Parts: sequence; structure tokens; C-alpha cells
Amino acid sequence: MKKIKTILSKFQNSLFFTYNIISYLALMGTFFWIFSYAYPELLQLTREAAVALVTYILTALFMLNAYGGMDVGEKRTRQIVYSLILVVLFADLFTYLLIQVTNPSIWNIWQFGFYSIRRLLFTFVVQVLLIIALAWIGNRIYYRLNPPKKTFIIYGTKKKPNKLIQKITKQAYTYDVKTVASNLSFLQNIEKMEGHDLVILYGLAKDERIAYSEYCYKHKVALLFSAEIMDVVEFRSKHTLIDDISLFSTNIAEISIEDRILKRLLDIFVSLVGLILTSPLWLIFAILIKLEDKGPVFFKQKRMTKNNREFEIIKFRTMKVNVENRSATKNDDRITKVGKVLRKIRLDELPQILNILKGDMSVVGPRPEMLENVNAYTEEMPEFALRLRVKAGLTGYAQIYGKYNTSPKDKLILDLMYIENFNIFLDIKLILQTVMVFLKIDDSTEGFDEEDDTQ
Repeated sequence: MKKIKTILSKFQNSLFFTYNIISYLALMGTFFWIFSYAYPELLQLTREAAVALVTYILTALFMLNAYGGMDVGEKRTRQIVYSLILVVLFADLFTYLLIQVTNPSIWNIWQFGFYSIRRLLFTFVVQVLLIIALAWIGNRIYYRLNPPKKTFIIYGTKKKPNKLIQKITKQAYTYDVKTVASNLSFLQNIEKMEGHDLVILYGLAKDERIAYSEYCYKHKVALLFSAEIMDVVEFRSKHTLIDDISLFSTNIAEISIEDRILKRLLDIFVSLVGLILTSPLWLIFAILIKLEDKGPVFFKQKRMTKNNREFEIIKFRTMKVNVENRSATKNDDRITKVGKVLRKIRLDELPQILNILKGDMSVVGPRPEMLENVNAYTEEMPEFALRLRVKAGLTGYAQIYGKYNTSPKDKLILDLMYIENFNIFLDIKLILQTVMVFLKIDDSTEGFDEEDDTQ
């Protein structure tokens, strides 16, 4: 058995690439197979079949780029399932609509409105079950071939690793923390590295981690390190040569006028569509908020956007009237019953669509912080002001990949990654990925242990 595992481990990339392709073909094949009972031409060499196939593949590829796919070993099974459900949902819908438009039966209201939609729903349910099975099997195979990495954490003297260890323990299938040591003695830590598969440098200054990085590179030890501001700049650097001297170049500039115009047009379009589609929810939430305590529906508060400009942000009120205006904490008794639900499903921020239409905010950008938080964070971490180089946004890297209680430093790194890598297609991708936020409501809205953010 060990010999078989050793042989398989050498071909893992090919093995899981093949598994991914088979998975995608199975999901696409399910759609065409079920729909072929009503439209036999889909499994024949016809123009309709070719057009439907191309539509399905292109839509799926676009959505895979936005949401990710069968990322076995990189994501938890649940995350893979969420991603692929969204991929097949859009691919099914677009291909289904194309089939209906190009088929004469569209004029048969009974068939188009009942049998066809029922078939689409049945297809989607079968695909969801298939996704769950494929994701679970894929990860099971991966973790059988790849036991948890024996991990050595080296932390800086100014940053304790408690938070990191707490999060790593949730991924025991990937990491097995064997040793934790402070960065007090380089030679002693080097001696302890033997027998470890992975070294994590946490909270070390850049000059402190160079020696560890060089040692790990020389001895082929996998390395992770916590990001600093300069890492964001270097991330987008390009290699260049002056004669035979290697240099890295980074062009740090404002967003161009053309991109600003495109971004504003995208903001207007998305916010108008969002306003139309969510208008029934506005009415429902307004009624529920009023019924609970007869207080105001909306909550307004001064926030900060590009170039330190202040504006009033609009949200659905989630706290009781006339309570102390400070950060929301775990089990905060100021939050109303309706407010708890709105916060959980992340829809208390819907009214910010109005801020976007006014031009105070963008759909994508750093979250607008309270004025008190901006001042406090900037005093502690002057680099925090760098995120105000662009308009505040409703969604972005920090909102999608972070949590409510993600530390200001980690939020800043995510925001700067967005700013330094901005392009209009990245905005579109992040808007699509925002759907994933509503699927991880288990801990994404978790409050701070101590005060740190408000309504």
C-alpha cells in the first residue's frame, strides 16, 4: 500500500488534473444528457448542439475564473461545493435560455413555463448531488496521499501566534503544528527545523525573515510568511534588466481617467440593477424593523472615503434606538432581533446602493471605516491611510476573504492588494465573488472579542 501511495504521489498533478477534467465533463454531460430527452438534437452533430456546447463551456470557464472550481486540497469540501454550484447554476441558466430561444417550443407557453423549467431544476439538483460527491471524494483522495504538513511556527517578539494557531487548528487536515518558537535565536530555530515540512514566519520584520527564507530555499523547505506593506508592492513588480543587472520595477500610479470612467459606469449600472432586484427586500426589512420597536428604518453615520473626504453612510438599522455608538461585539445586547438576522445574512448594507449612486462610494473598494477607527488605526499604523487612495466600496478583497473581526492590519493588506492590482475586470470578478459572502454566514459576521467596529 505504501508503495502504491509513493507511486501515486509522484503523479499527483496529473492525477488531480485528470480528476478535475472528468468532474467538469460529468457536470456538463449531466445537463446535456437530461435535456436530450426533450431536445434529442443536443446529442447529435447539429448546429444547435454545437452552439449550446460552446455557450456552456464559455460560461463555465468564465465562472470558474470568478469562483474557482474543483480545487482539491486547496479548499475545504464545502468551499468547493459552493463554488461549483454557482458555476453550474450560471452555465445551466445561460445554456437553457439559449436552447429555449432557438427552439420553436418557446411559443408553447405550457411547455416553456412548466415542463422545461421543471427539467432545469431537476438537472440542477442532480448536478448539486454530483458536486457534493465529487468534492468529497477528491479531497478524501488528496488527504490520503498528503498527510498534514509537520509545521514549525516562528513568531516575532512583538506578535504572539495565538490567533494564527487558533485558525490553523481548524485546518488540522492540512497543518500539524509540531513546534512553536519565538525569533530569539536563529541558530537554535534552524536546528529545530529538521523533520518539518513547512515553516511559517509570523510577524517577523522583512529584514528578520531574510535569513530564514534563504535557509528554507537552500534546503527545500516549504515556507509561508505573514504579509507586510512592502510585500504588496513587490507582488506586482516586474523583472527588468539594465545591461546585465537584474532589477525589479514597480509603477505606483493613480487609476487612469479611462479606468475611473469605466468604474463609475459600472457602479451606476450595478447599483441600478441591484436597486431594482432588491426593492421587495427593502420593503420587507423596513416593515420588520418598524414592527419590532417602531424606531427609524435607516441608520446613518459619518464615514471616510477617498482623499479623507467624509460622507454619511446609510444602512438598515440593526441596533436599538438611543444606545451607545460603539463597536459591535459578540452577543451584543444592543442588536435587535431583526438586526441579528440582517447582520447574519449581510443585507443590512443594502441601502449603501444609494451611496454608490450618489458617488460617495464605489461597488468595489475598501470598506468605509468609522472616523474614530480611521484615526485610531492610522495612529497605530500610519500605512492605514494608504487605503484612502480610492473610493470606499461596498465589496472588495477584505469583505470577500476577510471577516467582520479580521484585524485592521490584515484588512489593510487585502485592500492594498486590490488597489495595486486594479483593473475593471477585477471589479467584475469581485462583484461576482460577493455572492460567496452570503454562503459563509457561519463565521464571516462574527463580532469582535473587544470593541472595534460599529453598526
